[in-house]
Amino acid sequence: MARRRIRGDRAFKKLIRRMPEAIREEMVSQLDEAGDQILAAQRAAAPRRTGALASGLSKRLYPRSLRLRVGLIGKAINRKLYYGRIVQSGRKAQTVTARRSTASGVSSYQLRVRAMPGRPFVHSERAKSIRNTLGGRLKDFWNKVLARASQGVSDA
Repeated sequence: MARRRIRGDRAFKKLIRRMPEAIREEMVSQLDEAGDQILAAQRAAAPRRTGALASGLSKRLYPRSLRLRVGLIGKAINRKLYYGRIVQSGRKAQTVTARRSTASGVSSYQLRVRAMPGRPFVHSERAKSIRNTLGGRLKDFWNKVLARASQGVSDA
C-alpha cells in the first residue's frame, strides 16, 4: 500500500522532536490506549471461521514519530492471511483458469468463483467511531499542550 504524504508533516515532525518528554509520554499513553480500543473493535468485528484473521490483527506504536498502526501488519502476516483483504472488501464473480499437477502431467480447468460481499472488520463502523473519538481527544490534548507551551510551562 502506498504511503501518502500529508501537507505540513515535516513541520509536525520538528514540533514532535522539540516537545518536552513528559508531553511525549502522555501522547504515547493516549495513542496506546486508543490502539487497544481499535484493536479490540477490529477483533470483535473479524469473521470467526477459524479465528486466524482475529489472531493475526495487531497494533504497533512508534513512540518516536507518534504513529500508530492497527490491523494486519507486516509482510509475513499479509502473506499468510492474504484472504483478509478479500474478506474485508469482497470480490466479484469471475471465471478463472486453474492448473493442477497430476501424475500424468499438468491439467487445467475453468473454475467459477462466486461473488462475495465485503465484511469490513479492519475498517468497520465501530473502529471508525473510536478513531473519531480519538481525534477529538487528541484535539483537546493538543489544545492543552499548546496552551501550556504558549505560557512558557515546560517539564523542567
